[in-house]
Amino acid sequence: MISEEEEGWITPLIKYLTGAFVPKDEDEGALVQRRASKFTMVARKLYRIGKAMTMLRCLGESETRLLLLEVHEGVCGSHIGGRALEANLLRAGYY
Repeated sequence: MISEEEEGWITPLIKYLTGAFVPKDEDEGALVQRRASKFTMVARKLYRIGKAMTMLRCLGESETRLLLLEVHEGVCGSHIGGRALEANLLRAGYY
């Protein structure tokens, strides 16, 4: 489900939502449980649930690099600003 390359901020959330999370201590367990309430799993992919937006697909580091490169250099051109890039990614359904 999670490749070695994708280990990162999404790992504890995915493990919690799939029932495989084992907290190191009580504080970590409570923190992950609170954060996980804003996420869901669909077809083995992690999505952030927004209040006014559709579900946003969460990406690991390798996927993020590829997406930013594609959007920044390809679709949006090389002179896009940070806020415009963020807005384009949100419109495309990524978090």
